[in-house]
Amino acid sequence: FALNANTTGTGNIAVGRESLKTATSSLYNTAVGGYSLKVVTGNGNIGIGYQAGDNISSGDGNVVIGNADVASATGNDQLSISSGDDGSVVWISGDSSANVVIGGTVTEYGGASLTTTGKALVMGF
Repeated sequence: FALNANTTGTGNIAVGRESLKTATSSLYNTAVGGYSLKVVTGNGNIGIGYQAGDNISSGDGNVVIGNADVASATGNDQLSISSGDDGSVVWISGDSSANVVIGGTVTEYGGASLTTTGKALVMGF
């Protein structure tokens, strides 16, 4: 059941089998999708998709869309946007310092592209 262990937590939304399953006193988490944010005890996390954020335990303020795990189960303010089936393709990830990693080439509408080359961002028009 979703929110099965909740005793004193408030402001949580859980839709999907075993989403927010172990959250007992967590606050303001949003889990949409089976097993999303399943073991979270932190606050203010968002998990959208099957098993989204299922590795987050005590972290706060994480956003996961898709099935890839965030870098740290206990870290705060992390971002992961990935494929929903198995999370093998991670398009965007981010950390608590607001660093964002894009896993590929970004193409602007109209043909211009952005490519990362290690430590530089290359814009082609």
